[in-house]
Amino acid sequence: MLRYTLGAALLLLLPSGELAQAATMIEGRLEGQAVEMLADNETGRVRLTGPSGTYLVDVATSEVFALDGSEAKPLALASEPPGRDYTLAAWAPGPQVAGHASEYHVLTRADALCAEVLVSRWMKPFTDVAAQALDLVQRTEGAGAPAAEIAGCGRIPFSAYASAGWPLMAGEKTRPAFETTSIRFGVPAPAGSLSLPGEAPAAVSAP
Repeated sequence: MLRYTLGAALLLLLPSGELAQAATMIEGRLEGQAVEMLADNETGRVRLTGPSGTYLVDVATSEVFALDGSEAKPLALASEPPGRDYTLAAWAPGPQVAGHASEYHVLTRADALCAEVLVSRWMKPFTDVAAQALDLVQRTEGAGAPAAEIAGCGRIPFSAYASAGWPLMAGEKTRPAFETTSIRFGVPAPAGSLSLPGEAPAAVSAP
């Protein structure tokens, strides 16, 4: 509760021209590449920065835009929506990852063992929009690291790892498909950081 109170207090201290959403900031490595996500569940917007650039995802409309200064270029999705025939089952308590406790899960598809996943269940309501955004980014031509093909499992959508909560780590222990390095809630995002060029900055949402 304290972290959310502090996030709200920081918003009140900012000048009125800098007010924006109280968002979730996630940093990690996706398919071996560093990524940073600024996500707001209320607006359904996620700003993702990685090695190939910065993107704004509107989860409600399934749109992905490449951002370059004052330009926002809409990008086409390069593949069909991923299948949902995956099962994520809890097995045991897991280790801490990025300072957060986890539960050890196993992801399967039919008879195939697809991944180990260290899940934080309580984070799910705050991170669902980020998980959906990563699905869209990985389906977009040239926007970030595409999901790797795994025998018997196909290209696993990120939301399969996130079906029970936020995946602090997912994949193989020695070679994770995704690993969280930092996650913070109630972060005061700069005005306009989750808006398309030309849009009015979004109203403040509660942490």
